[in-house]
Amino acid sequence: MVDFQQMVELFEDSVLICLDAEGAIRSWNAGAERIIGYRASEAIGKNISIICSEEARAAGQPQRDLETVLRDGEARFEAWRMRSDGTLFPARVRQALLRDANGEVTGIFCRIHDLTEVRQLEEESEARLRTLVEGVEDCAIFMLDTTGHVRSWNAGARRIKQYTAREILGRPSSIFYTPEDQHSGLPERLLLKAAREGFAQHEGWRVRRDGSRFRALVRITALRDKSGVLVGFSKVTRDLTEQRAGEEARQKSEKLLEGIVRISEDAIISIDRHQRITLFNQGAEQTFGYTAAEITGQKLDVLVPKRLAAIHRQHVENFRASSDVLRTMNERRAISAVRRDGSEFPAEASISQFEVGGERVMTVRLRDITERRLAEEALKRSEARFASIVQITEDAIIALDDSNAITLFNKGAETIFGYSWQEVLGQKVDILLPGRFAELLAGQSLRVRGSGVLSRAGEREAITGRRSDGTDFPAEVSIARFDVAGEHVLAIRLRDITERVRNEEEIKRSLEEKEVLLKEIHHRVKNNLQVVSSLLSLEAGNPRVAAAKELFLESQNRVASMALIHEKLYRSGDFSNIDFGDYIRSLIQILLDSYAMNPARIALTVDVDVKLDIHKAVPCGLIVNELLSNALKHAFPDGRSGSITLSLHEVNCRRILRFSDDGVGMAENFDFRRSPSLGLQLVTTLTSQIGGAIRRLPGPGTGFEIDFPVSSKPQALRKASAAEG
Repeated sequence: MVDFQQMVELFEDSVLICLDAEGAIRSWNAGAERIIGYRASEAIGKNISIICSEEARAAGQPQRDLETVLRDGEARFEAWRMRSDGTLFPARVRQALLRDANGEVTGIFCRIHDLTEVRQLEEESEARLRTLVEGVEDCAIFMLDTTGHVRSWNAGARRIKQYTAREILGRPSSIFYTPEDQHSGLPERLLLKAAREGFAQHEGWRVRRDGSRFRALVRITALRDKSGVLVGFSKVTRDLTEQRAGEEARQKSEKLLEGIVRISEDAIISIDRHQRITLFNQGAEQTFGYTAAEITGQKLDVLVPKRLAAIHRQHVENFRASSDVLRTMNERRAISAVRRDGSEFPAEASISQFEVGGERVMTVRLRDITERRLAEEALKRSEARFASIVQITEDAIIALDDSNAITLFNKGAETIFGYSWQEVLGQKVDILLPGRFAELLAGQSLRVRGSGVLSRAGEREAITGRRSDGTDFPAEVSIARFDVAGEHVLAIRLRDITERVRNEEEIKRSLEEKEVLLKEIHHRVKNNLQVVSSLLSLEAGNPRVAAAKELFLESQNRVASMALIHEKLYRSGDFSNIDFGDYIRSLIQILLDSYAMNPARIALTVDVDVKLDIHKAVPCGLIVNELLSNALKHAFPDGRSGSITLSLHEVNCRRILRFSDDGVGMAENFDFRRSPSLGLQLVTTLTSQIGGAIRRLPGPGTGFEIDFPVSSKPQALRKASAAEG
């Protein structure tokens, strides 16, 4: 027993000590002195807690460890232990009960193994592995704890998932899954499967930090310690976006090519090295009349005339013998082909060859050009007809090249200019259109929109032409530019407008004479009306008609209102836009003078912003005359003061005339439409003539509103015009 005790005390690789049941140290070997730093004399008798950290002592961990070994007989665990200098080291601890021959507990044996070097090696190995993993950018490689939270994060994870380590460490890995997968519990199921089976693999959609989705292949591996306890998971995620995109692009390309070949209107035919048909698309079926099932396996000769079969066969054989694996005959060749019914038709064909699975495949692309040939013939006939039309038209048709030299000169041009086409062909157009034509070409009038697209020079331009005898004449020209067989052609269409200019000048002179005549008529009408007004004024002063003086005055004012319209027409010269506001203000002044009214006693407000033509101005002038005359005569008796308001505006294609005063007004039951007064009868009649409606305005004084349409003629004139028509 003593020899064994001495051997234990001399053992230096591990801490071997004995404790009593309360945890007091009873023995202390050389390994304990070397590893922990206390001498035996310093440690024996002390509680085992002296080698535990302050945190462990504060938490009561040493006492719980003793209770565990006393209860279970043995305890194994890893924990931090403290040296005499206060430094901590990782340790693997084993405690076991010591018993005598009777089975009574005599103490506790404690073995402590220093794991510092082991941990350093593990950390170095882990650091090397971490460095290796951290540098991988093609895959996201990271660690999860047992609950699925992220514990490490490499460069590939940052690149693929877009999170930095600071943003993601400690967060659940379920955030990488789509909301649909999260809702279905997929993240948890994959972790459970990995824990149960060792690994789990899944391909599906994952979510980046910015919310975008990518296709990923994920492998989750369970990590366990030496005793088999699950300590976490490793997770490797590979971004399949580019790979899947490439595969999808290839599949789409194949399907697209297959679809193009299938639906192409051209005949696409593939043949093997024996010139037997292996592919016959729908275009070929429609072109030749065979079905693919009927023709597949037959010789290509069946599609060409027998007289040409040997030539075609040799041509294809020579092409197949070419050293180029991939070669295409870009130029199409015109050939003759044969339909199922034996009819021949013209076609264009090109041939190519490429290698598929080590075998050369030749493909013929053929197009039926029957309709094109017919169209070309029709075009030739159309060109002939066009040439005939160009020649017989009375307008001058002239074509120019890029240097403005004449290349076409039709019979109309010969007639207008006096040259024969032989005389001008090849000469510059300046001999026909000096000066002005060059300005048209250099300016913005001619806008060319592109090759093959006709571009007109907007409206026809006025220009001066010069005949062969040197005389100039007015003309109207339009210009077009287009491409013909790659060449720019400038076409001029010119018309001699000498006769039209002469007629327009005559019409212009005639219109000027009529305008002068109309002005003179309005001037004379105004003068005659003023003569009538003066006669009425003179007659009103005769004692014999004193009783009817008011009637003479009213008639005089009515004549004056009409004369004023004609004066405005004479001065403006525009019969459709009479400034009615200016007219009203002039009429008010006439009436105030007529009734010897003091302007200071009556406040007149005029708000008119429309212009009227003669058909509306005369009736409206008479209406205003009657309403204003009645107000001046009757609204303010006995020298009373007051105000009169007159407005005329256009609202929603209607014109609204409002007249009101704040005078004594009319009786409430007074019917103005049945009034014996000639003035109100005139107002009602004239309102009807202009197609309007009149209503009396409520309130103090007298007020009327007349609503009539915006029209060039009054209703009576429209009816008369309709009756004449």
